[in-house]
Amino acid sequence: MRQLLLTACASLVAASCTGNLPPPMVNLCASDWPGRDASRLYLVMFYSPRCGHCERLKPLLLHLARTSNDIFGLPNRPLTVAGVDCPEESNHQLCKRYNVTGYPTIFAIGQGHEARYKAGASDAELRRFLRTTVGSGASRRARCGAGVFKEPVVNLCKAHFPEAEAKHPWLVILYASRAKSLKRLQTPLAAAAEDLGGGATRISRPERLAALAEKYKLRVRHGGQLSGSKPFAKVGAMCCDCDQEARDFCKSLAPGSLLPVLLWSSGGKVEVSSRSPFVAGNLVHVALAHLGLSAGPQSSESAKSKSAKRGKRSARGEGHDEL
Repeated sequence: MRQLLLTACASLVAASCTGNLPPPMVNLCASDWPGRDASRLYLVMFYSPRCGHCERLKPLLLHLARTSNDIFGLPNRPLTVAGVDCPEESNHQLCKRYNVTGYPTIFAIGQGHEARYKAGASDAELRRFLRTTVGSGASRRARCGAGVFKEPVVNLCKAHFPEAEAKHPWLVILYASRAKSLKRLQTPLAAAAEDLGGGATRISRPERLAALAEKYKLRVRHGGQLSGSKPFAKVGAMCCDCDQEARDFCKSLAPGSLLPVLLWSSGGKVEVSSRSPFVAGNLVHVALAHLGLSAGPQSSESAKSKSAKRGKRSARGEGHDEL
């Protein structure tokens, strides 16, 4: 079953990116680039179809793709083995960005990493490189502590908070670890993160938007300007009472607000977006509205009534903490 899922995901990406890599490997391109903040870790080979060394490396990478679960032995360390066809004109700038001057060039990308592989073509060396990369980069996220939220939600802190050059906009919830309602926030936040594109499934943005419009009965608009399969937004969560630094930082982000509070972070600007209701459909709408893609729920009296009732239940049940 897992292999079928990997193959299906690879096919979705291959449909929009050219390349000759067989599934479960994935053909990537500039319009479907995961980037440093991807929730998955990608082992990416920058290659040329005419490169003999690349062809000889393919069986090794294919084996890694088929046995990726054995590399880390952890469910929150999913690995995708992928490649970029650099001679393809649309990928020239992407390959230039990673200073690709010869083939093959290999990088580990995602989960906060962009590390270049410099050892030989051996299974043991590649696996060691992946484990070392994850270990060396883990300290950045470790500074945020383990957190209570699981993938695809990203646990954030002052040391690891979206910056001006962040590739994606972020929907961030500030919360109190002692709040009784904390467990109730985990499911809708994880659902919103998956819906907005932070999970493993990669589909085109127009398809994702259409699916979200149907799922949450939203009035969406994009005027045919969407392309690629990048996430609409990443979703993160930050504990605001874990230590004094966290308290002070949260106060600077949302002065005078009660927890939990929802923030929108894009291009280095952070704004308080909403406080409740914290349900998946509302979280998705908030993100899409900031992107100019949602005009709100489809109008109907029954829909408005249900939404109002959900909001009242959410407001009554959550409780609030002062920053």
